[in-house]
Amino acid sequence: MAVALDGAMANLVASVLLWMFAFYLIVLCFPDLSALGLKWTQHSRDLEIVRRAHQSFLTAREKLSSGWVLEESDLERIKGVGAPWGKLALDAIEGIRLSGGALSPTLQRLQAVAFHHEESLKNARARVSQTIAQATVGAALAPVLGILLYALLPGLESFFYSWIGACFFASMSGMVAGLWVYHMAEVARWGGVKSGHRVWLLEIIVFFERILAFIRSGVTPDVAWNYSYQDLPLSLQRAWGATLWGSEESLTGITPLFTSCSKLELYCLGLGVRFKELLKIACMEGVSTCERVESFAAGVRLEIESHQKAEVEKLGIKALQPLFILVAPSILGLFAYGLYLSLKAEGYFGG
Repeated sequence: MAVALDGAMANLVASVLLWMFAFYLIVLCFPDLSALGLKWTQHSRDLEIVRRAHQSFLTAREKLSSGWVLEESDLERIKGVGAPWGKLALDAIEGIRLSGGALSPTLQRLQAVAFHHEESLKNARARVSQTIAQATVGAALAPVLGILLYALLPGLESFFYSWIGACFFASMSGMVAGLWVYHMAEVARWGGVKSGHRVWLLEIIVFFERILAFIRSGVTPDVAWNYSYQDLPLSLQRAWGATLWGSEESLTGITPLFTSCSKLELYCLGLGVRFKELLKIACMEGVSTCERVESFAAGVRLEIESHQKAEVEKLGIKALQPLFILVAPSILGLFAYGLYLSLKAEGYFGG
């Protein structure tokens, strides 16, 4: 009898571990298969890309400072750092080169932006680590409880396959809750911005750097706006307007965007109007706009960081939702079902 019980216990443990390993392989090999759109290694990839971008900008700037000219191999290295940094930086560099502007100051500021973004990613990962730990514990709680109940409650070996099925459903419920929390952490890390709009945050920063480079090269603010505007995403172009002096009737065409955007997305969509007002005042006053643009860009970065920090701080409370909806009912249900099967094996329910 003891040998049979040990064999059944070993089968249960092996089955639960096999389910967890198979589920992990499916999500790892087919990350887009999840309805939540989770990419397990996205944060590490983002961090690696921004590190390569920082190193590429530093190398290019040091080469220019030494009196050398950037070659095609240097531009290819910058382009190959990964999306969206490679394309954004290369477009900015090529535009500045065509206009005759200085590349070294722009590369220095892009390097500072990349370093700042890398630190932001590290800080966000540290802030969401506790929530990720909760998701991991929630995903592993059901199989562990199933094994413990099987070892402690008498009579469950008589309903081995029924108990296997109950553990399977409870484990899947916990893993779905874990995926849900992981997805919430990814969204919070970007300040609530949807995956398709996350490039806005970098596009806007690079847009300001491109404007600064053109103005430093002697281009007037309105012409610098026209040059830099062309590289913005289409949604931002429609929200910001094509010309510095144009009217804002383009805002009426993006009403659907405003109905489903987060606070940070709304801030980005309305940013162009405020920035255009700053450039208009600078043009009418005839004063240098470089310092004003730098201050405005610094304020935008701080505003983006504040939105991201606010979303991460609310993540701890939001993460309780999948735990209460999926993990808690599955754990209580598994415990109740285990008691029912144990009592039934003892003959209380006609077993």
